[in-house]
Amino acid sequence: QAAGAAGLVADLRRALEERDAKVAAAQDKREQLEGARLVATQRRGDLEAAFQERLEREVSQKEQELLEEVGYLRKTQELKEKKLRDLASEKEALERKAGGASVAAARAGLAARGSERVAEGPPIEPHVALARAAGHIEAGTALEHPLLALLDAPSLRLSAALLKRPLLRRLFFLSSILAWGLGL
Repeated sequence: QAAGAAGLVADLRRALEERDAKVAAAQDKREQLEGARLVATQRRGDLEAAFQERLEREVSQKEQELLEEVGYLRKTQELKEKKLRDLASEKEALERKAGGASVAAARAGLAARGSERVAEGPPIEPHVALARAAGHIEAGTALEHPLLALLDAPSLRLSAALLKRPLLRRLFFLSSILAWGLGL
């Protein structure tokens, strides 16, 4: 019996040693995993910090680019406005030099004559330019004949109506053809 008990004790000691070895191996494995987890946690923190820094740097860079672009656009707008003012003043100077009729000069000339057309407004610049191109040099000035000034606005309205309404335009041209036919 003693031999059986000694064998049993030896078996139990061996099993205990195996378990102790397994527990020690498990503790070593656990410590390794804990160390790896700490390293991973630290690396994650470093990566998050680096990402945040890079993100802030990129946002700052983009803000700077946008501010520079806004400044460039404002400067461009100011230059365009200045060029527009310069061109307008140059146009006025050229009109004064050429003795042409600007809208303000035409209004002043009509007001000096006491014309009723002042209420309607002076002739528009393209109309004045077309009249001058056709040989009517006094168009839009105080030298313009009063009868021409009276007929000017209705003829412009008729032209606008003919351009806007196709039926009216067809009737006008048909009546023009009939008048020519009867005249021949």
